[in-house]
Amino acid sequence: MNLIVKKIFSNLKVHTIINENVIASSGSSIYRLRNPANGIEKINIIPKQQLKGFLSSSRLLSRGLRLGIFQIKKFFDNQVLIFCNRRLILSNSDFLKFKEIDIPIRSFQLMDHNISIAGDFIYFSEYFPNDSRDSVHIYRSNDGVNWSKIYSFPANSIKHIHVLQEDPYTHNIWYSTGDSDDESMVGFADYDFSNVNIVGCGDQKWRTLEFLFKKDKVYWGMDTSLQSSHLIEFDRISGNTREIGNFDGPIFNIKKIKNGFYLIGTATEGGPGELDNKAHIWLSKDLENWHDSISYSKDIFPYLMGFGRLIFPDVTEGKLIFSGNGLKQIDNKLVMCDVV
Repeated sequence: MNLIVKKIFSNLKVHTIINENVIASSGSSIYRLRNPANGIEKINIIPKQQLKGFLSSSRLLSRGLRLGIFQIKKFFDNQVLIFCNRRLILSNSDFLKFKEIDIPIRSFQLMDHNISIAGDFIYFSEYFPNDSRDSVHIYRSNDGVNWSKIYSFPANSIKHIHVLQEDPYTHNIWYSTGDSDDESMVGFADYDFSNVNIVGCGDQKWRTLEFLFKKDKVYWGMDTSLQSSHLIEFDRISGNTREIGNFDGPIFNIKKIKNGFYLIGTATEGGPGELDNKAHIWLSKDLENWHDSISYSKDIFPYLMGFGRLIFPDVTEGKLIFSGNGLKQIDNKLVMCDVV
């Protein structure tokens, strides 16, 4: 199992795929890739950016200040939510108009599933430094315009929320929090968070950024650079967990991709549990046996300029696509691969 790099586009971060078009960004600008042979089409630029928009056009400044577009996520028919320069913005899938959402924003960046869709709702969960350990909130909307706070983790209980993700089998919303051992937790809730359940907590095994759901099991990767990182298998019937593999660094992504392959994407943060200073893509056919398929080295200053990680679109269609952040050779580049 290997990845063959077919094409690389410079100065682009991939976000999603809409109507078979790859949607990417550079700074505050949004781009569309209709066909690799035809190159990249600039669609629009987020308006009213002022100083932050100017600063985000510089790659070094945007990395250091955590500026630019962090998420573009399509929901309900033709609507899109964009998180850009610490603002939440509503648009359409043609990106012709923009409306800033009136919701308190404490996040300076978002992880892949801090904006999530479940049932007839869209959710926004807070991911921010939170050194003072204030309460951490979850907001919900059924139209992308009107939002209400539906749940709060109490002060001094967690640092922030890593993921909200709908289970397609039970239609519960699974969540994970972090970062220290006593703040790390995996659980699930119903759509309105009136019933919140804890699956496990108390060590780094329960700290994750993405779930993979199967009928009888749930899988997630340990998002930790403090110790060896493993894939966790959770048995829905027994409630038991099992550790699979020993990966090079914190696991940011686990996905099912084309042709029956599964993917794990690791990052590099410079912690004591990492095996090297690289971000890797691992491939598997069975979630048991994993092959280290490609890797990229960290460039400079992980805490100042951002961790070295791979960014994948929130949907997987056709070729395997990813971008690099803080990685030599592929920082702020869009990479298209074949899996063989």
